[in-house]
Amino acid sequence: MSVSTFKRYFKKYYKLSPQKWFIAQKMEYADKLIKQNYKPSEIYREIGYHTVSNFLKAYKKYFGQSVSDDKMNF
Repeated sequence: MSVSTFKRYFKKYYKLSPQKWFIAQKMEYADKLIKQNYKPSEIYREIGYHTVSNFLKAYKKYFGQSVSDDKMNF
């Protein structure tokens, strides 16, 4: 199967590109860890980011709120 065919079938099945699906999986896992009271400084490397600031920007972009705002909700 070619890469373009794989991407087409993946998008048809998941309604997302493989890249966006992978980011969504990482962000959902990060959110789960944050709700278990892990700190961003403990999470960012585990989910594949090189710096805490990049992780925090991606988290805010995906969820629309910062990590500190998310912790306040529960």
